[in-house]
Amino acid sequence: MSEARAIIRRHSFFSRWSEDELDALLDQCSRRVFNVGEPLWSEGDPGDAAYFLLSGRLERTRTVRPDGHRSEQYTEPGSLLSLSSLVAGFEHTS
Repeated sequence: MSEARAIIRRHSFFSRWSEDELDALLDQCSRRVFNVGEPLWSEGDPGDAAYFLLSGRLERTRTVRPDGHRSEQYTEPGSLLSLSSLVAGFEHTS
């Protein structure tokens, strides 16, 4: 988990957290590997987790009316996804 700690530490949200606070967070985390095209979540799913991108690439797509789909690419290790859904309990909109 030291690799994950170093990556998470780079994110401004966690930059001032102590090592003990980061360790407590990481103790509650699990590492998951996804296959190409496998979704982390689907639109309407409960926002019950946040994700850090440790490696690879992720595309987030959402429907925007009236013009269709919008996509965002995440490629930077340490990208934080879905924190607002986790904190506020929103359903996923992407």
